[in-house]
Amino acid sequence: MNITIDIEVSVKNGTLVLTDRQGKAITFSSEQSVQMKVSMITLGELCDLPKIELARAYGLGKKNR
Repeated sequence: MNITIDIEVSVKNGTLVLTDRQGKAITFSSEQSVQMKVSMITLGELCDLPKIELARAYGLGKKNR
């Protein structure tokens, strides 16, 4: 199944906001894990850091002992 969506993605006062064409918005506060994951994935696409280093920076992945 393929799904196509057209949404605007923005951050307002530290809150991730997804808005569709009709103006319906869904918000995710910084305390919700979805915002952290979206931020981590975005940063991963925009920089050359290894994925494991990004995950560690966000408190995920295996820690060095």
